[in-house]
Amino acid sequence: MLPISTVVIAALGLWELVRWGVLGVSDISEEIRDILVFHLGCEEERLTDEARLIADLGADSLDIVEIMMSCEEKFGIDIPNLVATRLITVGDAVKCVTALVAGSAESGPMDPQPGMGLGQTP
Repeated sequence: MLPISTVVIAALGLWELVRWGVLGVSDISEEIRDILVFHLGCEEERLTDEARLIADLGADSLDIVEIMMSCEEKFGIDIPNLVATRLITVGDAVKCVTALVAGSAESGPMDPQPGMGLGQTP
């Protein structure tokens, strides 16, 4: 499979790529791992599915919020605060984001509400 260029992702939106079957779970997993490396400054080799965000990777509550916000922005999804607080491992985060991206791909792009933040509903 050829790598997806950032320009194509920006032009079509991630939900379209998932809907068309171009973007898969491994691509989402890779994007999430890139976000974790950026926010936590850890080596990518440490980001196994079993790695615990707080205990193993040293994330604090602010890191978790920033990671979730980056995922929301990157994938055009909303991660409810209650869900975000229950994510323990890297694998949990990948499964959660993958499910939310798949859900938004089925229903179409999400129209963000002005002034809405992490975990807020209209």
